[in-house]
Amino acid sequence: MVGQCVMFFVAGYDTTATTLAHASYFLALNPEIQNKLFAELREILKKTEGELTYEALQRMKYLDNVIAETLRLYPVTS
Repeated sequence: MVGQCVMFFVAGYDTTATTLAHASYFLALNPEIQNKLFAELREILKKTEGELTYEALQRMKYLDNVIAETLRLYPVTS
């Protein structure tokens, strides 16, 4: 039972880490997209006085698009 729990934890962590690594690589190759994402982050965080809340994350539509495109280009199931 403990082994199964550890396996589920590692599997979830690994897919998240892989997706973030691919997104970072994608952003490094595309500075214009990186700048647009950074501008969105600054704008949202300015409205929330620098506090990163769940609601602030929900407003980050471009971030959602970047993650969706990363998963399209580099699916974690392959």
